[in-house]
Amino acid sequence: MTKLSQHQSACLKVMGIDHWVSRHGLDNEAGVRVRMSSGRGRWLLVQRQPWRGQFDALLADITAVLGVEECRFGQWAKSQDAGVALHELSTKGIKSVLSFGPLPSQAVPGEVIELPSLQAVHSEPEAKQALWAKLSGLL
Repeated sequence: MTKLSQHQSACLKVMGIDHWVSRHGLDNEAGVRVRMSSGRGRWLLVQRQPWRGQFDALLADITAVLGVEECRFGQWAKSQDAGVALHELSTKGIKSVLSFGPLPSQAVPGEVIELPSLQAVHSEPEAKQALWAKLSGLL
């Protein structure tokens, strides 16, 4: 909880507010959220930036391995008012979340499988090997 000044506390008391909690503090506790596209797959592939189609051939290979009908796409939400919380994804049929690139800072270890970014997989042989090694361990 954020510390309030005496003036702020007095103003809240005049308004009849005895207890105040910062929304910013709640945002950190609410956890990570994902904006999902439509679909029914059990694999959710997410990244920070929108899906722009620049790695379509690479994604076609990845989804072919996982099962095209089993893959959905999403983007890490920048707001606590957007998307779905990670802990709610199972109610949407999601079994595994695969993140291309670094995880959001609030992500709990084990909730999301971190993969190299698509840019790295596209241009770096080591990242490509790491991706396929991680995916083969999941199948």
